Amino acid sequence: MEPQHVTVRDRPVHGAVPRRRWSALTIALLGIAGLLILSPLAGASSAGHPTITLKAPYTGVTTYASTSTSSSGCAMGKVTRAPSFDATTGVGGFSMKTDATSCGPFYGDSGGASAGLTVFVPIPAYSGNNVIHAKWTVKATVTSRIGGANCLLTSATYSYCISEAYSSLGAYAYLYDQTNGSYWFADSNWAGDYTFTELYDICYYGNCSLTLTPNVHLNLDVPVTFTVHAGGLNASHVYLLEVSFSGYASVYDSAYQGTLSGASEFASVSMAGPGLGATLNSVTIR
Repeated sequence: MEPQHVTVRDRPVHGAVPRRRWSALTIALLGIAGLLILSPLAGASSAGHPTITLKAPYTGVTTYASTSTSSSGCAMGKVTRAPSFDATTGVGGFSMKTDATSCGPFYGDSGGASAGLTVFVPIPAYSGNNVIHAKWTVKATVTSRIGGANCLLTSATYSYCISEAYSSLGAYAYLYDQTNGSYWFADSNWAGDYTFTELYDICYYGNCSLTLTPNVHLNLDVPVTFTVHAGGLNASHVYLLEVSFSGYASVYDSAYQGTLSGASEFASVSMAGPGLGATLNSVTIR
């Protein structure tokens, strides 16, 4: 609902009124007092209806889960905990990992694993404009590391060795009208976080360089709020708030005109297990 603007207009006063001189400070203080008296009334009027708050256990919640893995050469991706959500507690999550060891001669080892969890929360909506806040707490670990790489380049013209690991976690949300197919995206998505670790040794026409990126391990414990400003809602329609989390982990190693030995790569995302998970604390509709 759009904010209402209250304008106080001057009115003529009839009858005999004693003249009185008001100082500028007195007039200002009286103006502030008037606004303080009017503001609660204006706020109540602009709301138009009480705020609805949903908390666990969540009724009617459904989910959609997706996973994928890939493995090539001496690498393997694996989903270690399938995506799930418990409507009784409001806690959901997933975990995945992938690792590799160099085992040349080869063009490359590569492995990947991804998981997605979408939670559909039925939203009771009033006709008009609604503001929806979905408050989560995300506890997760995001990791990438490499180790033991030994690169021997054999061509100054063009040769390279690569050993790398990557992982990421993020989420987005939107409100969906099942009745007519309309939707409203959240004001902002959760960019989440990512890690990237790399060894990159290269020679190109006599110019040789080595890039080393350190191992990274992140412990996330963050509040995540999705806010949707939805206009023109109809109380007779069926609405779902859809919140989707996604995680990804990948590793890769390769060499050209050189030998990469002893390399190992590891990447993981864990948002499930003891002390970990994405918790839906509440959903408010006003």
